[in-house]
Amino acid sequence: MTLFLHAYAAVAARLTDLNRPENRDRGDSPVPTVIIIAGLAALAVAVLAWAFNEANLFMDHDTGNIPAVPN
Repeated sequence: MTLFLHAYAAVAARLTDLNRPENRDRGDSPVPTVIIIAGLAALAVAVLAWAFNEANLFMDHDTGNIPAVPN
């Protein structure tokens, strides 16, 4: 139980330290992160469209003369 109390106190002290007004503006702003995520999503859509097109081209490939099925 002492271990949990010690861990709780350490986390609470760290969060209190990070929530001070002088420390709130540290780190990356959300705008570049949003731009990166939007770029990755656009890239994923482009790759998905390319793969879909390649699959359609493969499935539409004409194999030539198909022999008749015997009765």
